[in-house]
Amino acid sequence: MIKNIGKGGFGSEAKITVELRTEFPGIGGTITTQQTVVSALREEFGALPGQGHRLFFKHALIKKLDDYFQKSKKYEFTHIPRPIGSTGPDGKGYLYEWVFGSEGFPWFYQNSEGQEEPVSLKEWKEFIGAFNSAGIDLSLDCTDSDNGRISKNIIHQLNQYDPDSWSKLNCLWQRIDFGQRSITINFKRLAEFTKEEKKKLMSALGIDRYEMMILAAAYLENKKEMRAVDAGRLEILTRQYRISTLRHLMSKTGGNILVDSPLICKNTKDNLLK
Repeated sequence: MIKNIGKGGFGSEAKITVELRTEFPGIGGTITTQQTVVSALREEFGALPGQGHRLFFKHALIKKLDDYFQKSKKYEFTHIPRPIGSTGPDGKGYLYEWVFGSEGFPWFYQNSEGQEEPVSLKEWKEFIGAFNSAGIDLSLDCTDSDNGRISKNIIHQLNQYDPDSWSKLNCLWQRIDFGQRSITINFKRLAEFTKEEKKKLMSALGIDRYEMMILAAAYLENKKEMRAVDAGRLEILTRQYRISTLRHLMSKTGGNILVDSPLICKNTKDNLLK
């Protein structure tokens, strides 16, 4: 079941549609769930074939790092929503869990004396610092292009200021938009980080998730140089990850996964390496 709820927003690169879904296509096959999930469908303007797959992998890689940083006590609350699939016959769009909340809080606040103070978003500095250490800049494109004093691409889920200081916002927020203009990855630094942190990453996330991260990074950096066997392995690991993600989302509603379509490895080269 797929039900269009309405517009979720748009930007210079893509539009977002909010949907209720029980069917989740993507790399590794279509997964069907018992309960509906509120999903965001991102469709790029003028998308090239496979662009949705690339965005899915980019988002998934960042999400697993987010999980690692949270488990490593870099910060307390995870700040990246879960990616759940990619759509279309050519993989031009992708799906992630819809984030409820509000966008566009002010980065500056005028105090009682009429002076401006910067608004402190709890865990923002720790979040940006952690990802910078892995070669990923998540501070880009976080201010409105027409008014740099207003935030963008940060969804605050409980937009309440600290009662002791009107210039403080709590840590219940999510960073969204994983398009090319919003997030950059230094793959050399990322490779160094995943090598340096290998044992800790495998301990925190598991061996399969670590392997998926390494292969996803290779796909994003230069998929043409990937071996077919590695692309096949990435497809298997991605399917496992997507099933696990949807099981987690189902646990919130008491639902379950009903059907997941069989993985057809012989189609891997056509799906991921073309």
